[in-house]
Amino acid sequence: MMTIQLYGARENNLQGFDLEFGGEQLVLVRGVSGAGKTSLVVGTLYAEAQRRYLETFSAALRQQFANATTPKLDHAGLLPNCLLVTQDPRRFALKKTIASIGSWEESLRQLFAQASRVSCPVCGGDLRTHSTQEILKELSSVGAGKRMMIA
Repeated sequence: MMTIQLYGARENNLQGFDLEFGGEQLVLVRGVSGAGKTSLVVGTLYAEAQRRYLETFSAALRQQFANATTPKLDHAGLLPNCLLVTQDPRRFALKKTIASIGSWEESLRQLFAQASRVSCPVCGGDLRTHSTQEILKELSSVGAGKRMMIA
């Protein structure tokens, strides 16, 4: 099980705050007003996860996210993709879902795609991606005149 680790968080009223908790679970952060909940979750944890995610984009695409901030912290361990759900004062339309109002359908789609198991509808076996070398090796093992389906 992955452990999420943040060390030396210094956003707003957090002063050298260290945190470790088990990943792959729903975590609730609560406390009295001014305790640093938003600084911890939004200003540090989410900001660092978002920064790491944006690093995977091309330089041209990253420029569109120029307002992304780098949190003040000493070290962060492995971080999963994060989905930030905040309060939204907009009125809800009847045909909108919470995901569409929060504009995070794509984030949910990506999280579920990474956590899902893709299987063959015919035999039930797991499907996975293959490298170019694996594909070429498999193709070369097929005898001449035989048929193979590539999807």
